This record gives sequence, C-alpha cells and structure tokens, in this order.
Amino acid sequence: MDSGKFDDESEMSDHTVPAAYFKAKFSDIIEELPNSGPVIVSIRNKPRAVVTDIRYHRDLLAKAAAYELLKLYEEAEAGEKFTPAELESFLDQRSEDRSRVRQAA
Repeated sequence: MDSGKFDDESEMSDHTVPAAYFKAKFSDIIEELPNSGPVIVSIRNKPRAVVTDIRYHRDLLAKAAAYELLKLYEEAEAGEKFTPAELESFLDQRSEDRSRVRQAA
C-alpha cells in the first residue's frame, strides 16, 4: 500500500493510507487485512481511524479483558478494591450478565 507523504511521520505507520485512497481501494484493503495488519486511515495527513481484521480485533479485546482480570486479582490480593470472595462474586455476576446478553442476541 502506498502511504504517501505525511507532515508528521512520527504519527504514521507503514500501513497508513489517505481516506481517498482507502475509499477507492476499500475491497482490496479489506481483503488484505489478515496479511497486512491494521490500517490507519488519515484525513489531511492526520490519523483518524484504524481498520483491522476481525480476528485481530477479537484477540485484542481478549487480551484487554485478561489484563483487566489480572489487575483485579492483584488488587484483591493487596486488599484494595475487593476481597478475594467479593472479586469471585463480582466475576460470577459479570459472567452471568454476559451470558444473558449472548442469549438475547
């Protein structure tokens, strides 16, 4: 992909494309996402959006959730926000809420 020239190259990656190019090559870019990685779309040489493969997106969400759980466990062990029993109850409730949302969809 041709990333063109940008004023602030420190903000841009090799996978940055102007919005007009993205619009013109939408299908090609979407098909290449699993191989190319996320694509930053710029407007007036400034990054405005990121388009990514759905698997990459889901993996990123899973990593964020795992990190969140790790932080909660660390806080519980340190006696900060939750006791371990309160944390377990909180996580059980959260799991039940997610199950209900999935069933409703």
